[in-house]
Amino acid sequence: MPCLQRLALDLCTEDAHLVNGQNFIRILPSSVVEIHLFILYYFTKTNIEADTLLSTWPTYIQITCLPNKLHKYAVIHTIPCDLPSIMIPAKIANCMSVGSEYTRKVEDLKIFGEQCLTDIHLIVQHFHQLRTLTIGSDNNSEILTVQSTQPIILHLPKLKCLRVKGTCEIFHLVQAAPNLECLRISLNCFNIALNDTSTCKLLEKRITDLEITRFQEIDEIQLDTIAEKFNHLRDLYIRGLLTDEMRQDLRQWFINHSHLRQEDSFVVEYKRNWLSMWLE
Repeated sequence: MPCLQRLALDLCTEDAHLVNGQNFIRILPSSVVEIHLFILYYFTKTNIEADTLLSTWPTYIQITCLPNKLHKYAVIHTIPCDLPSIMIPAKIANCMSVGSEYTRKVEDLKIFGEQCLTDIHLIVQHFHQLRTLTIGSDNNSEILTVQSTQPIILHLPKLKCLRVKGTCEIFHLVQAAPNLECLRISLNCFNIALNDTSTCKLLEKRITDLEITRFQEIDEIQLDTIAEKFNHLRDLYIRGLLTDEMRQDLRQWFINHSHLRQEDSFVVEYKRNWLSMWLE
């Protein structure tokens, strides 16, 4: 890569050689003039001293190291850390400091690993520029709820898309995101949101693009409720089986059960158990 000038990396590693600055700069092409790093370093075998690690980096690359010796990991990042997208494990939720450099320009955040709703809120509170947020885990079978008694203030004025895996209460996230438009959500989680009056009202007002996933063969979806209440929808993607009434004339069913009218320009398709509806 002889022409590489800007390098941005977001990674997790157990490789001590990779976080050693002297080793790192040896593999960089001479053309690099700008570096942005966010490294989650797991030191499972031995502890590390932050000062020792920082001393391996050249002075022209400003690095900070935030070790967590209890859980044997360290967050290592450049200053500034201009990364638009980042992945963070939920386990670091209690260790993030206010005003962390690496949170300031992140627009796409994914929280991974075992997590509770408090973990999610503790992390998200530091990110105010988010446009896309992915939370939860496919392994979550129980509802994620807030476990902290302390109020956590969330501020997500630019968030446009929320992706939810597993089962999770989403009211506080939706409430903090007045410009939320797109929701990608599992069926179980969506049903919980529909059955919660406060969450449902917020979603009805804001969501224009909805995709519901993680269906089982025996699952039933409240499609008539969606068609009736979500009057701002422009795109809808759902996997499931149709009733006999819907099979007869799917387009007419939407007209009968939603705000859509005969003269409206919209398309409805049903292929391989996937229902798609979008406005033209």
